[in-house]
Amino acid sequence: MTDNRPPAALAVGGLFLALLASPVPVLAQSLTLDGLLPVLKRVEAPGTPDPADVDLLNRELGAAGAAYRAMIDAGPAPGQPRHSCPPPKGQVTLTSRELIPLIETLPEEARRIPVQDGLFRLMAIRYPC
Repeated sequence: MTDNRPPAALAVGGLFLALLASPVPVLAQSLTLDGLLPVLKRVEAPGTPDPADVDLLNRELGAAGAAYRAMIDAGPAPGQPRHSCPPPKGQVTLTSRELIPLIETLPEEARRIPVQDGLFRLMAIRYPC
């Protein structure tokens, strides 16, 4: 099947990959995974994504990705297990298309958590040690 979306829309598919590889200032987050899911679906839908949705994903996933990468880079506290074991920085393969079904597999109550907490949980599922 051919993806007929314009190149700008196709670039969003790799949005998450880029966000985990680049530093982004951490901002206060109020969006939950439940709130993020429809935005991800709108961005992945055929056609040109709404720039406001792309900006929201950049802010939310950028801040969450930066916090996750900082936690991974810092390593676990002495005597504690690693949270998760993702590929080396810049090699993360999780895309927004892969993120949607991961979020959907979580129980409803788990989707009510902030994006950053949800990302940490999803990364532990996706990249267990």
